[in-house]
Amino acid sequence: MAAQRPVLDPPLQVVPPRIRMRVFGVLWGAAGLLGLVQIWLGVVDQHVPINIGLGVGAVLWGVLMYSGLFDRSGAWFEHATMAGAVWVITLAFTLTAASHNDVRLYYAWAVAYVALFLGRREVLAHLLHIEVCLAGALWLQPGGFAGRFVVWLDTSALFLVVAVLVVWVAARAEAGLQQLQEQADQDTLTGLPNRRLLMRLLNRSLAEPLTATAVVLLDLDSFKMVNDTHGHDAGDVLLQNVAKRLSSVLQPGEVLARLGGDEFAVVIVERHGRLRLDRRLAQLGDQLGRLWTHALPIAGGLWTSACCGIGIAASSNVTPGDLLRRADVALYEAKAAGRGAIRHYDQSLRDRVERRLQVETALREARRRGDLRVVYQPIVELNTGRLIGAEALCRWFSPALGEITPDEFIPLAEDSGLITELSRFVIAQTLADVGRWRQAGLLPEDFVATLNVSPVLVRPGLADMVAEMVAGAGLPTSTIALELTESVLLADDPDVDTEVLKLRAAGHRLLLDDFGTGYSALSYLTRLPVDVLKLDRSFIPSGVGAGEQDGWAVVTAVLRMAQALGMQVVAEGVEHPEQAERLRRLGCDRGQGWLFGRPADADGFTSLLTMVRRAGTQPSVIA
Repeated sequence: MAAQRPVLDPPLQVVPPRIRMRVFGVLWGAAGLLGLVQIWLGVVDQHVPINIGLGVGAVLWGVLMYSGLFDRSGAWFEHATMAGAVWVITLAFTLTAASHNDVRLYYAWAVAYVALFLGRREVLAHLLHIEVCLAGALWLQPGGFAGRFVVWLDTSALFLVVAVLVVWVAARAEAGLQQLQEQADQDTLTGLPNRRLLMRLLNRSLAEPLTATAVVLLDLDSFKMVNDTHGHDAGDVLLQNVAKRLSSVLQPGEVLARLGGDEFAVVIVERHGRLRLDRRLAQLGDQLGRLWTHALPIAGGLWTSACCGIGIAASSNVTPGDLLRRADVALYEAKAAGRGAIRHYDQSLRDRVERRLQVETALREARRRGDLRVVYQPIVELNTGRLIGAEALCRWFSPALGEITPDEFIPLAEDSGLITELSRFVIAQTLADVGRWRQAGLLPEDFVATLNVSPVLVRPGLADMVAEMVAGAGLPTSTIALELTESVLLADDPDVDTEVLKLRAAGHRLLLDDFGTGYSALSYLTRLPVDVLKLDRSFIPSGVGAGEQDGWAVVTAVLRMAQALGMQVVAEGVEHPEQAERLRRLGCDRGQGWLFGRPADADGFTSLLTMVRRAGTQPSVIA
């Protein structure tokens, strides 16, 4: 099934009446001025007062037409004015007995005007009228019939040539403009309408009363990987095949467009009520979801991925831009919900978007206002209870929005591009605090501050940024350790691998954060360039009861694998002494959790360091 194209007005509109009236006014005024010049030069010496009156009248009429006074008059006025102009020319020709060349000049502009601006049937009618007037004027001229007949034939032939030439030029211009417009409105790769044409369609449909319009947005999953792996030619072929597959589920009148990249849009215009539109949207959502059950051929193989998500927005009283933005918001929520999810724009979705905008705006000001702070959660050695490290965490209290959790503002910072500035702040603050504690003699020699690294930041330049900041603080590289996630370390990205190796070569210890929440396969540990494994709190049983032995068996397996690979393990979420003791007996190296201390700001952590230092030469947070 071919892609549906919207039925819109032709690209070359009939010239608006206000433009035609101005052109007509200029031509009429020019004709009047030309007549007056001929009288002034003595070319016309008969019936001078009458001809002066005709010339002055033509000039004044042309000025009135050019002024816009008759812009809103109907088509009848234009036709009547053209007929009147021909009668004036005929009267002047008759009174002055002007030369045939002058007659041809005055009649010719009327022929050119009607051929250029009026419809084909109107052209024939006006040409016939001009021929009749010309014949009448010639009949009243002195001379023999044969001579006047020859002049009529010559002049008629000239008019016909002018009319045909003007019509031909106008048709070619119209065809060229139509081709240019189609090219401007068409996606060259898929042949689908592009965003420009889509906006015109939405403008038209949303302006119609009692009409409901819906936009369905979707984009493809892992399309960038196709381009990177198989090349852009393969990606282009894939987009063409996707366009054909999407077109196959559309009904007549529904329009599929490509907005750019791997993003497509479907526009549905329903003139029979919103209920019918909602039923069609539900049906289309199911059809789009089933489209991806069969793989698409690509570069000698098959593409088995699907759309990232589908966002739908429907309305009849918004602007085209607002409707597209609503659909885009719904698409964003669908992609966040998981591959192939469908989301409709509604009030709750709008509330979430408004909350997101509020948080993003406040986050941009938070650094300047000093609302961000770094807190530290102790990491202890389970065998001795020594405080040997701390995890640096970012916290944010907004005066306008209150406490905002990292689960909310960190993903937003990643999406909005603020994560780099946020990370630099956390690193700089951590280095400053650690430097102050070292200078005060509050830290053991092997104390390490660990910093979470966003997957977005693990790109070329990360290692250099960290090295520059550590060197600027005057601290040893070993003071800072970096926590990375499984998804980053297993990304199979050469740029990521290079940065990770540069960080290790610089002397930073690398920790695998939240092990068990990602790929959760012990075999992956042999491939990861990490020194320390952080066991997620969800793996730690809440006690030591018989019903939790299976949970401890998993912990035991992880610890044995880590020990075999020469990795240290930090158990997160340790809240009870029984958990700490069980982990210690199983050979776990370190623990982190509320049992050893909740996250505290720099002053609170300074108090903790002071307390454990006064307790003895080996600082301990375990009694």
